[in-house]
Amino acid sequence: GGSSDNIPTFLGPLVVAGMVDAKYQNWVNDGYTRLRAFGTSDDNYYNECLELLTMLLLTGNMPDITKVEPKTSATLTVKVTPDSAGAWGGAAIMKGVRRARRSNSPAI
Repeated sequence: GGSSDNIPTFLGPLVVAGMVDAKYQNWVNDGYTRLRAFGTSDDNYYNECLELLTMLLLTGNMPDITKVEPKTSATLTVKVTPDSAGAWGGAAIMKGVRRARRSNSPAI
């Protein structure tokens, strides 16, 4: 772990900022190594999300969202077992899903 001012939430974006110039490469490498050293017990969900985004960017694996084709359709498969499972029961949920498929409206 680290102190509260040495967490991926703050460290990650600062390390990414070093990518602006090759003269900061050693600093970026050191920051990357520090980010890799964080364990899952060090942070919370928010910190872990920022750490993931930072690591994707630092490693060159961040998808270019400006080039992603939008989905024109999607398929949702729902199976509830047993039929009585869930707050309203599986049969009621499936009825709502079938209704949504016909009307293009939310199921519930």
